[in-house]
Amino acid sequence: MSVAVTFVRRFTRYFWEIVIVTVLLVVFLVIVFSNPTAQFAWAETAGRPAPGGTYENLVYFLQVSDVHLSKFDASRGEHFSIFCNETVPVVNPALVIHTGDITDAVKFPAGSTYYQNEQFLEEWEFYKNTLVEHGYFNKSFWLDLRGNHDAFAIPHYSSPNNYFKEYAVYGDVRDYTFVLNTGFASYQFVTMDLTFDLGLSSPFDFFGLPPDNLTEVLTAVNNAANFNHTILLGHYPRVTTIDRVPWGRLTKGKVLAYLCGHIHAKTMWNRMPGDYLELELAVWTSQKKKEEKKSFPNSFLFFLLFAKMLSSLL
Repeated sequence: MSVAVTFVRRFTRYFWEIVIVTVLLVVFLVIVFSNPTAQFAWAETAGRPAPGGTYENLVYFLQVSDVHLSKFDASRGEHFSIFCNETVPVVNPALVIHTGDITDAVKFPAGSTYYQNEQFLEEWEFYKNTLVEHGYFNKSFWLDLRGNHDAFAIPHYSSPNNYFKEYAVYGDVRDYTFVLNTGFASYQFVTMDLTFDLGLSSPFDFFGLPPDNLTEVLTAVNNAANFNHTILLGHYPRVTTIDRVPWGRLTKGKVLAYLCGHIHAKTMWNRMPGDYLELELAVWTSQKKKEEKKSFPNSFLFFLLFAKMLSSLL
């Protein structure tokens, strides 16, 4: 009897909360199931394709960041190889994006209290050879850009020890735009190299600078209306760039999201001023479970489309 009385009291206490939640759930289900495309009205109204009740009009891509390939830690190379050999074929993405810190460029000299920065050719050779081996060294499939570790201890961008120039897929350019045409839509990816031209050593390179080709980057994002979505790519999150980076002009009403890395945070996903999402990918080397390390780089586009759909309903 006491159990029944307790149940009745609790039910009575939360009666109106239960009613409100039930009504909202019913309304949502009616909207979804009475008209399969109603939930995507934000895209249909604009005359753009939107996902519906089938797998049509969906595109997948992978982002990986802060892999920190190291000649002193073979496990990082092993897991990067597994990522290329297993994860990428299973997901079968339209493209893969590497948002920097491809290599580690860090050594710990014997007897030294502090680590030192140096570009190691072996780390870059491993990166390129792995991509070539799997057929990924292709500008129409693999997008990469520099992180601060990739610029450590480099006197200037044209320096012989700037191995990014020779061993990265996009080593011949600093800032570039890639357009993914799927047949049903087109997506523009705009990259920014925010690293110093003078490759300072840690910790002096923690903050990013405006890209050298800022005018070209601004031109690309200003053309966002010509694409279904524009996504901005960089290594540094907004909070770790100096004030001279014109984020308002780069993003406001123009880009769907800014994808980055660098800080190694696991939950740094924010809606930023200008109504775009800043999504930082957690560091590759900080994952404790190796299966997570090799199996869960993020595929963001479906998440972003779903978030857009929800925001249009609320």
